[in-house]
Amino acid sequence: MERSRRTFVKSSLGVVAAGTLAGCAGGDPGDSDGTHEPEETPEPTPEPTPEPDTHSVTLLVEGVGEDYDHEDDEDDDNHDEGLDEHAIEHACGHMQYDEPESLEGGSSGDDAPVIHTTHLPFDVTFEDGGGYVVFEVDDHDDDHDDDHDDDDHDDDHDDDDHDDDDHDDDDHDDDDHDDSSRFGFFTQGGTVEVVDGQFHHEEHGVEECDEIDAYAVAESHEGTVTIRVYAD
Repeated sequence: MERSRRTFVKSSLGVVAAGTLAGCAGGDPGDSDGTHEPEETPEPTPEPTPEPDTHSVTLLVEGVGEDYDHEDDEDDDNHDEGLDEHAIEHACGHMQYDEPESLEGGSSGDDAPVIHTTHLPFDVTFEDGGGYVVFEVDDHDDDHDDDHDDDDHDDDHDDDDHDDDDHDDDDHDDDDHDDSSRFGFFTQGGTVEVVDGQFHHEEHGVEECDEIDAYAVAESHEGTVTIRVYAD
């Protein structure tokens, strides 16, 4: 009887010990030192970079003079006070009725497109910051030579009736649009800034023409005028 009782006690102690060991073995391995591992915080997703806005401004370049005849009698006072009604009316007609050509403005004067044409509007597109355009004066006389060359007039008007003094090269050659000639830079949907060239005058809000929002008058510097157009 005594032996059975001892056996029962030993068996009970063994069960208790086994249960204790099982409890230790079933614990969280990460809690062995009594601390919890912190959870990693995910890095925030970067915001996408917004695309720059694209703008468009209509640009027209015109040779300007007191009577829009490109003569040498144009004086500083007339230009510094703004263009006369005839010059505005002429530019307004081109802006209103002529189809503009597409032109991508440069991000700086170094990569700006070069144009030589007057009497033709350009639809200049650019991103934020404005678009740069270079107007080159050297070839400006080509705009008129093809329309007013000697072949157009010699056959109909001989030397006695229409000699070289009336309509010779002096009317449309380099003397008319050389480095000292002045040009008007007209814009619709924005304004224009003369970056490189001899600036004379600028005007914002042209009451005589709804198609012209602003213009600037400038002479070339070494044969070119660099401008920057930007949206209002």
